[in-house]
Amino acid sequence: MRDDARATEVIESVIARAEEPNPAYLDTLAASRAERGDFEGARRAASEALALLESMHVPEEVSIEVRGHLETFARHEPLRDP
Repeated sequence: MRDDARATEVIESVIARAEEPNPAYLDTLAASRAERGDFEGARRAASEALALLESMHVPEEVSIEVRGHLETFARHEPLRDP
């Protein structure tokens, strides 16, 4: 979805309705916030996703992508496909 405002609205709605926190949803929220230029909000959502992944004791390989997203947001860049 390239309409960043709508994407943020949709994923926030999904998160609000979710029965349990979902790191994939939070990572998607982070990406939509970064697309809108809200890099602080993107870092917060990605950090929350990473903390959730760590609490779930998933293998490190699973959280590598989210760590990469955090680095991208720290450079004030949105996510882009290569």
